[in-house]
Amino acid sequence: MRHPRLPVLVPALLSLVALPLAGPLMAADAPAPATQPAPALSADQQKFWADAQQGNGELARAQIEAEAKYVQARAEFANAHFVEACEAVEAALRLYPSHEAAQALRQDILAVLSRRDNRLQMAATWFHALQDVKTQEIAVRLAALMESAEAKSKAGDFAGAELDYDRVDVGLRSFPYQFDWGKLPAEVEAKRLAARNQARTAAVARQEQNRDDARRNAEQQSDLQEEALKNKVDELLRRAQASYDRKDYKRAEVDAWNAYELDRRREDARSLYLSARRSGHVQFDDRYREERLERLARVHEEIHKALIPQNELLVYPEDWQVRALRKAQEIGSNQVEPWVAQLKDKLEQRVTFEFADQSFDDVITFLRQVTNTTIITAPDVVGGGGAGNVTLRVKDMRFGDALKWILELTGLHMALQNQAIYISKAPITGAVTLRMYDVTDLVLPIGDFPGRELAYNAGAGGMGGGGGFSLFKGGMMEAAAATGRPADPAALMDFIKSNVAKDTWDKEGIAIDQRGGQTLFVSQSPEVHTLIDQLLTNLRNQGSLQVHVSVQVLDVRKGFFEEIGVEYTDPAAAAGSANNPSGRTIIGGSSDHGYERLNDTLSYQGDLNNILPANATKANFNGINQGLTIDGSYHGGSFLRTDQINAIFSAVEQETDAQILEHPSITCFNGQRANAAFIHQYAYISDYDIVNFTYDPKIEVLNYGDLLDVRPVVSSDRKYITMEIRPSSVVPEQFFVEILRAPRFAVGGNFLVVLGINNYPIELPNVEVRTMRSTVMMPDKGTLLIGGFTQALRQNTHSGIPFLSHIPFLGRLFSKNGVYDENRKIFFMLNAEILDLGEKEKMQ
Repeated sequence: MRHPRLPVLVPALLSLVALPLAGPLMAADAPAPATQPAPALSADQQKFWADAQQGNGELARAQIEAEAKYVQARAEFANAHFVEACEAVEAALRLYPSHEAAQALRQDILAVLSRRDNRLQMAATWFHALQDVKTQEIAVRLAALMESAEAKSKAGDFAGAELDYDRVDVGLRSFPYQFDWGKLPAEVEAKRLAARNQARTAAVARQEQNRDDARRNAEQQSDLQEEALKNKVDELLRRAQASYDRKDYKRAEVDAWNAYELDRRREDARSLYLSARRSGHVQFDDRYREERLERLARVHEEIHKALIPQNELLVYPEDWQVRALRKAQEIGSNQVEPWVAQLKDKLEQRVTFEFADQSFDDVITFLRQVTNTTIITAPDVVGGGGAGNVTLRVKDMRFGDALKWILELTGLHMALQNQAIYISKAPITGAVTLRMYDVTDLVLPIGDFPGRELAYNAGAGGMGGGGGFSLFKGGMMEAAAATGRPADPAALMDFIKSNVAKDTWDKEGIAIDQRGGQTLFVSQSPEVHTLIDQLLTNLRNQGSLQVHVSVQVLDVRKGFFEEIGVEYTDPAAAAGSANNPSGRTIIGGSSDHGYERLNDTLSYQGDLNNILPANATKANFNGINQGLTIDGSYHGGSFLRTDQINAIFSAVEQETDAQILEHPSITCFNGQRANAAFIHQYAYISDYDIVNFTYDPKIEVLNYGDLLDVRPVVSSDRKYITMEIRPSSVVPEQFFVEILRAPRFAVGGNFLVVLGINNYPIELPNVEVRTMRSTVMMPDKGTLLIGGFTQALRQNTHSGIPFLSHIPFLGRLFSKNGVYDENRKIFFMLNAEILDLGEKEKMQ
């Protein structure tokens, strides 16, 4: 309560108020009593006393009486006598309406009596007055739930409001006091039911809204899918139409069919698909007819390409990886014993140490412990300082190399023997094993094969003969000396003894011998066998080096020839001559001369023969019976006799442009002389011998073609090639035939009978020889122009009548002109490539 009052103070307050009122009446009759000290007042009492002192007497009395009624009403309210409390507080307010505490108490009592809405607040106030904290907390929580329910109802959360109202209803029914709630439970129940109904209505509306939203979303999704499908089909049709327009009917057919598959309702897609399909068939038929011949030609070309064995210089077989696993034949098993392999593995481990004037025994002991290796020293090495001291520092070095340095410093030797490393002052042979080495490829001599001379006076022919020779004689027996390889296995044995462990071959059990032709049997330690293997491998690698050499002889020719002119003559009289080999006569011509005039007293005639001088071209162009020839005759009439003109117009032009390539190639060993010949043989009659009165022809053979004679030498770094090169090329030019006429005789008894005069031809072949001799150096796989020849000619000839033949334009009627232009270049281009089988094998 805002103004708590104590009931015991009411009489005192009344007496205090009455004293000032009675004071003036008694002041005149009686003397003033002695002043008594007033008791101490509380703050509320002091405020009440101040209000009473400020007002008049009636107001003060009303206040005191109202306070008394208020105190009575509080007492009744505390005892749950709400009706009596209501009457008392009403009386207090009638006496003093401004009594704030009475007003507040009246509100609380009316709440209890259901005369106002805030029953819960009244209950909380009442329980506060009763000092029941737990019950007051329940009342406050119920009031908060009511406020929360009303707020949720306003916010539209009817389900939450229903839950709060239900909790309030449960709280009211389970309240610990028999409190008069009035109509509050019914109102709460009504509000709860209303909230439930509103929640159901909201749920139904929400579900309806959700269904409407879902329907709209479904419609939107359907519209979007339909629009996307339409756009996709339209795009496919656009691409199909574009392909159809550019006559790519196959692509148009595929795109149109894909569009029709997506939407079978699109008839435009179906019609475009059918149209593209029909047009594609028509196009295929047309192209097939056009391309059939070309495709057949391509098929034949591919077949011819397939007939070529290879284009590369060296091609390994497809199963070379399997073939490379082959090993040379050996005696017994060549497998390394397990203990040897273990010792070699330990010798490969890395060690780091530093010895400063340490004894050899201490060094060996340290190495045994660090490497876990069995090391045995000879008796003459152990103790007594026989091996001396060691001063050595190594870091991250192979144990085998470090041990070799130690033995080198101490002058000792070691060997892998009987599952241990044995160290001694004397050289140790170690375990002796027998191995077999096939050296056939090393002792086989590689001969030189010099090339022949072509078209020279060196063969069966006589003077100026063809230089013929047999293509099938000679061979290995005619080869020159070998290229330096040892032709005898004994020489190879001596070479091995002189260069591989030469101090060990005189010991017991050590030997090398030749058996079975070119097979070496060697009894040596494994270390020496390893050195022999390395030596033979190096010899094979050096001897297997080959060089591929090719020479390109390129002959480029360009020529131009032109002759044009007019002659006035009739060549009938000179039939068979150079100017008229056919012997024909100008049509209509009656005279042999170019111009002729006859009359009664005088006749004259003339000829104009324009014969050009000989030209100096290689081809020796001759315009006879070539080009255009026009002849004509003119017969004019006159009053006396006749004028006649006979003329011949001739014009000829020739032009040549040729590139002739001859490309011989050969592969040979390093340092070997070899040749490759590509020869044609031509047999001809060179002369006749008289045998029994009969002419017996002598047959000679002319060899012509290409010959390549080389000797390549590869440098030590295999980067350059020094080569002796002799390319030769012989080309036939002309074959002249000379006819000899001689009688043929026959023997009849003691007489010779002449059978007749016969023709005997003798052939005189003329050839062009192109050859070169040189020694050059070139890089590997490079191309070098080693030689060439250039010939150029430009010649103009003129034949005609002086002065008249130089008149512009008209001079052509009285002259003949020739222009000759000839150019020729010959190139010798050399290409060489080192063929290293080991290098090629790594590339596989």
